[in-house]
Amino acid sequence: MNHTSNYLKSSLDLLHSYKNLGEKAMEQVPEEKLFWQYNEESNSMATIVKHLSGNMHSRWTDFFDHRWRKTLAGA
Repeated sequence: MNHTSNYLKSSLDLLHSYKNLGEKAMEQVPEEKLFWQYNEESNSMATIVKHLSGNMHSRWTDFFDHRWRKTLAGA
């Protein structure tokens, strides 16, 4: 296995490991508590997960198309 394949496999293994940790953590929280907020300025767990999901989707979808154009445009 070459270095690139090794790095990709290692990265994917780590990603799956963190995904499993997140899923196990959320399984411990009752559904009604997923939307609980500490105060009005706080986000609920559901909101944080939604934002993380959107950010990751944006970051890794059409990476070379969307992000590359933003970088070239100076954004």
